[in-house]
This record gives sequence, structure tokens and C-alpha cells, in this order.
Amino acid sequence: MKASYIVLLFVVFFSCQESEDLILDKGYDYQPLQEGFRWTYQLSETICFGENDCESANFFIRDSVAQRYKAENNLDVFVIVRRKSPDRRDWKFDSQYTMHIEEGKLLRRKDNKFIVPLIFPPNENRQWNGNLYNVASREIFKISREKNYKVGQLNFSEVLKVLHEEFDDLITLRDVRHEIFAKGIGLVESYYERFNYCSRNDCLGEQRIESGRLTHIKLLSYDQ
Repeated sequence: MKASYIVLLFVVFFSCQESEDLILDKGYDYQPLQEGFRWTYQLSETICFGENDCESANFFIRDSVAQRYKAENNLDVFVIVRRKSPDRRDWKFDSQYTMHIEEGKLLRRKDNKFIVPLIFPPNENRQWNGNLYNVASREIFKISREKNYKVGQLNFSEVLKVLHEEFDDLITLRDVRHEIFAKGIGLVESYYERFNYCSRNDCLGEQRIESGRLTHIKLLSYDQ
């Protein structure tokens, strides 16, 4: 009888512990951060400076978590160094940015501007202001969950799509932007397309691009 009681206590303890772990799982592994982690991406970009004046480029970028330090509020801040290459052999420094988690939000700081690319726990349909920590106009980001998502040759079973904007009035502006985060890996795709259409009387409604940019980043490999 005593032995059965002890077994029962163990079952209850581990069941409670398991439930607690599930409750404490905030989804931070959708953007894991640790020194030495590295992601290699392919980047395709088209920039338009005027009508019939566009330039396209294809190259590779590699983001590496180079350093971790403690901020004044005792939060872990991770420094990510970005390198650029035309052929995945000759890598040259391009830029750096930081990421950290604060009050259930992932904060990314680049070019002295904070955005909130992800929020925890990352529940379906959760919404927030991506520009909460900068002076830019309010932008509502929204999460949707997807399964069996493919990026190039890579397949992911659990991903989050964070929609930034999906707008096209077919007259003046096309603005389509989102980021994809895979569980246990981090950012696997980033899509930015923002074009201004010609709005003169002679071209109104023809979707003739006057200016803007399309940048598509896709994960090729990762090391963790």
C-alpha cells in the first residue's frame, strides 16, 4: 500500500511538472539566440528609382550571433553580425544589429531603430504594434501558424507567419510584407515588397511602377 502511494505521488509530481513546463513554454524557440548560432540566406532584391529604371541583384548574407552582453536592466542582448558574399566563399562585413527579449517581446534594433518582429507566446491571430518602440507610424503585425512550409529545398513542420502588411489598391501603392519563423531555427524567410505606382492621369490604374523595392530573403542553411 505504501509503495503504491509513493508511485502515485511520483506520477502526480511529474504530471504537474509536465503541465508547468507546457505553461512556461513561451515559444522563445521560434527565434533561438545563443552565441555561435549562424544562419545563411539567399537575398534577391530589385530597387526601382523611376519608371523603367530598376536594378536587380542576387547575393548571400550570413547572420552570426557574435556576442552576448548584459544591458542595464540585466537583460541578455545578442549582437548579430551580418556578412555579405556574392558566392558564399568570400564573406565581407556588411552590418550588425541586436536582438533581445523584453516583457514577452522580441526586439530587433537595426540602424538605431527598434521593431518588434515577434511576441510571446506566439498564439494564432495575436496582434501588436510592430513600431511600439520607435517614432514610426503604428503598424499592426499579426501571427498565423502554418505547417509543412517550404523555403527553397528546406521543409519546416511548424512555422509562424508574421504578417506586416498586405495591401494593393492597384492604383497608387502595393505593400506586401511578412516574415516566417520556424520552431527551433528562427527567421527562415523575409519578404518585403513596397512599390509606388505611377498616378499621373496618363498612367493611373496601369500598375506602372514609379519607385520602390522588393527584397526577398530565404534561408539556405543554419548552424546551432
